[in-house]
Amino acid sequence: MRIVHWPPKHTAGVLGRLLATMLACVLLIGCSGGTNSDAVPGPTSSSPQDQGKPAPADSPSDREPSTASTAQPAETTTEPAAGPVDAGRAADTLGGASAPAAASAQDQLEEPTEPPTLKLEEAPTVRAIRQAGGKLSELGRNVWLAVAPGKRLVLVLSHVVLRRGYLEHLLCLTNTKEHEAILAADIDPKILHAALLAAGAEPGHPVRFDPEFQPPSGTKLDIQLEWWDGKRFRQASARQWIVHEETGKPIDLDWVFAGSQLVKNPVTGEPYYLAQGGDVITVVNMAAAVIDVAGRSSDKNVELMFVAKESEIPPVGTPVLIILRPLTADDRTEEPSS
Repeated sequence: MRIVHWPPKHTAGVLGRLLATMLACVLLIGCSGGTNSDAVPGPTSSSPQDQGKPAPADSPSDREPSTASTAQPAETTTEPAAGPVDAGRAADTLGGASAPAAASAQDQLEEPTEPPTLKLEEAPTVRAIRQAGGKLSELGRNVWLAVAPGKRLVLVLSHVVLRRGYLEHLLCLTNTKEHEAILAADIDPKILHAALLAAGAEPGHPVRFDPEFQPPSGTKLDIQLEWWDGKRFRQASARQWIVHEETGKPIDLDWVFAGSQLVKNPVTGEPYYLAQGGDVITVVNMAAAVIDVAGRSSDKNVELMFVAKESEIPPVGTPVLIILRPLTADDRTEEPSS
């Protein structure tokens, strides 16, 4: 009986080398399998300073199979591929153009310039009062009485809050009706009422609807506007800022000192001046207005007639000095320009 040895002597060396090769492959696969190729890159791998550098030689830890078996779950968590929303962040991570920096530059381009300030003492009307030997008296916050020989004016400091759209007011109180007024002012309307009295104006009555329509009455007022545009003072009639929607022509109704109304608070019994709700100078008939238009002008949305003339109005935030001049019987209101 012939005894056959396995493996044959002449193949033992070959098998030994084959087994050694397979073992080396298993170890190599186990070592490389410990690193998830989809994992979020750490600070070192994504650092712009390391880009373009050759990969470092294998460290002893890379050659240890145990390193792969102890990988933490947090290191193998994946994120979705960067889409359009993440493109800027990805570019920044890769050392490309910084998205936040680009956005900041764009914001600076779109950021409106700060409106110029208005120095009251340099306003043309105030200088004319001073030169005529008159004086300016502050009666309350942002309200002055200007007195000169043969002339009395009321000055109100306001700022532009709207340049486009339908209007119900030329002037409202700050933080009340800016969505339908060109100007807003931080004033006490009762002080404005007193200033108009001191300037010689006489209040009539607010609009009446019952039993029939009666337009507001009172002393007619000429309203002029002055502002600094950053280079020089500009002046305009308030009529030029308000036009008929259909014709584009300036408002042709006179403003009158209607005087609002003083009512009693039903709860406290305290007197309440209705204009404190915000209605100071209106272009539609309002029973609470200090100054209203002497004619029929509905406040119903579908019947609004007047719009702001954007091309005439300075940027939002621009300080504007309102000059109110009571008109006597001999005075004639300025003819509206076409």
